[in-house]
Amino acid sequence: MELKKAPGRYDETPNDIELNDMFDTLVDETLSQTISDDKKHISDDYSRSGTNTTYVGGKIAEYDEKIEKNAFRMSEEDMKKALSKTAHEKKEQNSKLLLFTGIIMYLAFAFFIFTLFLASRVAPYDIIYNMENVSLALMILSIILVADSILAFVLEERKVGLILFAIFLGMFYPIYRSKVINGRLGFGIVCTLLALFAWVMVGITAGQAVTKYGKTVIYTEDEYTRHEAVALLEQEDESGKLVGFAIKNLENKGIEEIKASSEGGNAEIVMSGTGPKDVNINTDNFNNPNGIHVDMTFEKNTKTGKYDIKDISFDGKSITDTQRKQLWKTLMK
Repeated sequence: MELKKAPGRYDETPNDIELNDMFDTLVDETLSQTISDDKKHISDDYSRSGTNTTYVGGKIAEYDEKIEKNAFRMSEEDMKKALSKTAHEKKEQNSKLLLFTGIIMYLAFAFFIFTLFLASRVAPYDIIYNMENVSLALMILSIILVADSILAFVLEERKVGLILFAIFLGMFYPIYRSKVINGRLGFGIVCTLLALFAWVMVGITAGQAVTKYGKTVIYTEDEYTRHEAVALLEQEDESGKLVGFAIKNLENKGIEEIKASSEGGNAEIVMSGTGPKDVNINTDNFNNPNGIHVDMTFEKNTKTGKYDIKDISFDGKSITDTQRKQLWKTLMK
C-alpha cells in the first residue's frame, strides 16, 4: 500500500524561513571581555590545553593566575628546593666525606708513628740526624690535620676548638675530633696514645745518647767525626774500662769540641774541654781559676784499629811523655 502525499503541501519552502541563519549561536555581548596585552600570550598558550580556560559565548573567560602557577609554572627558588638534597641526604654525604678524611688522617698518623719508631731503633748517637723522615711525616700530618679540622668545622660542628686542636695540640686532635663528630672517643684515643708513646720512646733514646756521649758528640754534624768519637768513647782498655770514662774524669765539664782527621791512613781525634782549676803532676803545677782548658789527642793504631793517647795539653802547653803516661794511668783507675 502506498501513501499518497497531499499535493502542494511539501513541494515548496516557505518564503518566510531563512535557512542560512537557522543554526547560528546567539552571542551575549555582555559576557565579552578584553584581555590585556601582557596576559594575552598566556591566555593564548593555555587555551590550547583546556586546563585553565573557560569559554563563554566564544570568548575566553577571566584568567586564573593561581591555577596557572600551580599547574604549569614553578619559580627558580622552588625548583632549586625541589631538586636539592634533603637534610638527611646532606648529612649522609657529609658523614661519608668526613669518614674518608678521617681515614686519611689516621693513615698520616700511622706514617708519623712508624717514622718515630724507626728513629728510636737506630744508633742513639745518630738519632737527631735520623729525624729527617720524622720531620717530613710531621709536616704532612700537620697539613692534613688543619685541612680536616676546617672541613669538620664547616660540615659538622662550627667549633673553633677543632682548628685550635689541629694547630696547637695535634697529638690530641683525634680524641677531640672523635668526641665532636661521633660523640665518643673511639679510635681517636688509641691513635693519640700510640703517637705519644712513640714520642716518649724517641725522647728516651735521645736522652740516653746525651747522657752517654755528651751533647757535643750528639750534635756533631759530620758523620765521620761523630762515629769516630763514639768509637773512641766506647773503646775499652786491657782491664775493660772505657776510654770515655777517663776523658770525662779530666774534662769534668764535658767535651766542648771534637776534631777528627784522616790523612794518609793516619786517623786522629782531638777532644777539648774544661778541666779542674788545679792539676799537679810531679813537680809541675797547672792552675786556672776558670778551669784548665784540656786538649787530648788520640791516634788510631793501624794494627789494632784502636786509639792510643798521643798528647795532653793544659791551656795550650803539652806535658811530657812521662807525665802523660802517669796522668793517663791515674785517669783510667
